[in-house]
Amino acid sequence: MNYDGAMSRASGDAAQPLAGDGLRRVITFWDASALVVGMIVGSGIFRAPAAVAGHLPSAFWIMTAWVIGGLLSLAGGIVAAELGARFPRSGGQYVFLQEAYGPSVAFAFGWTEILISKPSVLAGIASIFAGYFAPLVGIGEGVRVQQALAMGAIALLTFVNCLGVKSGTRTQNVLTSVKVAGLALLGVGVFASGRGDWSHFTSGQGGASGAASAAAGVASHGLPVALALALVSVLYTYDGWIDVTYSAGEVVNPRRALPRAILCGTVLCVGLYLLANAAYLYVLAPSEMAGASRVAADALGRAFGSAGAQALAILVVVSSLGVLNGSILTGVRVPYAMAVAGMLFAPLGRLHRRTLSPVNALVAQGLFACLILVLAKTFENIASLFVETTWLFYAVSFAGLLRIQWREAREARAGVLPRGGAGVRIPFSTLAAVIFILVTLAIIGSDLVNGDWRVRTGMVVVAAGIPMYHLWRAMTGSCVRA
Repeated sequence: MNYDGAMSRASGDAAQPLAGDGLRRVITFWDASALVVGMIVGSGIFRAPAAVAGHLPSAFWIMTAWVIGGLLSLAGGIVAAELGARFPRSGGQYVFLQEAYGPSVAFAFGWTEILISKPSVLAGIASIFAGYFAPLVGIGEGVRVQQALAMGAIALLTFVNCLGVKSGTRTQNVLTSVKVAGLALLGVGVFASGRGDWSHFTSGQGGASGAASAAAGVASHGLPVALALALVSVLYTYDGWIDVTYSAGEVVNPRRALPRAILCGTVLCVGLYLLANAAYLYVLAPSEMAGASRVAADALGRAFGSAGAQALAILVVVSSLGVLNGSILTGVRVPYAMAVAGMLFAPLGRLHRRTLSPVNALVAQGLFACLILVLAKTFENIASLFVETTWLFYAVSFAGLLRIQWREAREARAGVLPRGGAGVRIPFSTLAAVIFILVTLAIIGSDLVNGDWRVRTGMVVVAAGIPMYHLWRAMTGSCVRA
């Protein structure tokens, strides 16, 4: 790939519509912002607050966890904005890691993304869909029933994408607007109902079982560890602010549009999530939140009765399916791109003759997601698998930015012209990267120590990435193409 050529054309607008890899730059700032918000606001906010409340002793600490998660996401957004502006090519972290470390670490990321990270996020979204859909249609709420529903949703939408269904930016904008409006109305409507209790914000858990559960968690681990464990579910819900960089090769004027879209979209989502959690706490005591598998439906049911709960369940089902479809569509870019570059088995890089869809890669992605549903028994297990692997590579990518900045500073002192992408600096990106890395590693470390074997499985896959790269090179007899 001629990167210099891509960079020279990236500075253009409609007059220079092609990126260096042949993709057309048609995604505007508003389209990119909608993509950021659409990928963050999914289904997690309708389920994760219960897991967070189960770890923490009061509303104050519950809201604190969501504030910390929001600030950490903003820090990540600042760094992702600089990386996206520096290297505006489709591929996201795969590109960043190649630039910072070379093909071995990029291979390890792709390996983990295919086996754990993307399948776990698909499994998490599908499980939330199943949790709301099952009671909505009255077919039972057992674990096996919900697993079957979740697998069915993954299989159906994988099949739809195999048919070559096109998802335009206008559709994405409409779906994002509906989701944002629905979540905002949820928060405002609950407060407007007047059926809550402001004392929930100042008292403890407010119930014997919830208080006992949270107290046991704090007593056994201590508050800092309990907060770190709660943040795993928070980070799962906030994830998505970096996803737009996977389509950086299709963004118009990416050096200007990407940073603005990532930061504006992330700030909007932080505000929406704080509003939603405050609304939940207004009508549900923290102990009730901790025991609610469908916390959003329970909150609207308390505020507006059964009609409100049903309306919310429909919104969650539609939102979950939309995000699941988008995640299936975007997630398959990594195995497909790796296979085309010679990093994976060639069949994964083939397109169907008629539909022009990467059918083999789509099917493999769906199978791995279903396997995660079988192995990870709870939503918390799925969230842990996702955060342990995905956010670890965020930290590695951001450490790569620090390495690139240091390399540029050294070259500047030596009077050497820095390589492509130099000179793009987002204010506070270095400080944001350092804070993000330290806090993220602390959260991951706490989860590894206190989680079960399923969580540690993700780290085994990550650790095997670089040895697998060298094994792949030995098997194929050639270097991986950048």
